[in-house]
Amino acid sequence: MALNNRTATSTGLSPFFFTHGYHLEPVQIKEALRPDGKSPVAKAEGIVRRFQEATEWAQAAIASAQERQEDNANARRQPSDQYKPGDKVWLRLRNIRSQRPSKKLDWLAGKYTIAHESITGK
Repeated sequence: MALNNRTATSTGLSPFFFTHGYHLEPVQIKEALRPDGKSPVAKAEGIVRRFQEATEWAQAAIASAQERQEDNANARRQPSDQYKPGDKVWLRLRNIRSQRPSKKLDWLAGKYTIAHESITGK
């Protein structure tokens, strides 16, 4: 119960709140067992409303956390060089097998011409 009631750093809410719509506290357990005079329909509508608000809050909190993480990750990154077909580039062949007797002979081999543009990844 203690872990389910602990708030998550990304959302600011506990897993128990997302499943039940309220924070669990020892005092609330006894109060929840008492009848309060509301109709079952009104109680159900209240629960649904709390779940919707919790979902909206969690989505906003997660989006905010993702933006912060993206900003922190991109703080020191630089854009990569843009190459066009016809440009000459050096290739690092460290992970490419060759027919040469020693890997040391061609770990950084001659200039290669870019034949066509290929987009892999993003």
